[in-house]
Amino acid sequence: MDDERAFAMMKRENSESYGNNAPADAGVIAGLLAGYVDGRLKLEDVAASANLHTIYLATRKNGKLKIVGPGGEEVKEARRARSGHAFTTHTLAEHLGWIKANEAATRSTDRFHIAFKALTELILPGAATPSELEGLNQRIINDVAEGVNKVGGD
Repeated sequence: MDDERAFAMMKRENSESYGNNAPADAGVIAGLLAGYVDGRLKLEDVAASANLHTIYLATRKNGKLKIVGPGGEEVKEARRARSGHAFTTHTLAEHLGWIKANEAATRSTDRFHIAFKALTELILPGAATPSELEGLNQRIINDVAEGVNKVGGD
């Protein structure tokens, strides 16, 4: 079984087992990004015309997944050098199928946004573990992430 099929199976099994669970969904996003960084999974290329402030980079630092962005000098330099593993949140959400559509456009679901926020603002920086977030609803996870940002920004 190739990596794309294995990832699709893992995503489906997590969805069936955990439903709309931000820590489990964050794990799915982390798995997708780790596979992307390691070259085992592919994401749609970020358009050259994409706004820099919507672009992230996925890398590894000391063997651990690291997400840089959105925007900033590191992302700008990687885009200029055509290096790194660039993505947008929309790219990830589309790959996962966590998209909702209306007449005007498609956008990422709240499920995706909360899971991405949990991963990038709480789990990867070490502010919380997935088990500490277990059982919290989306509003509470969002509030915790915003509180961590306020404390970290002071």
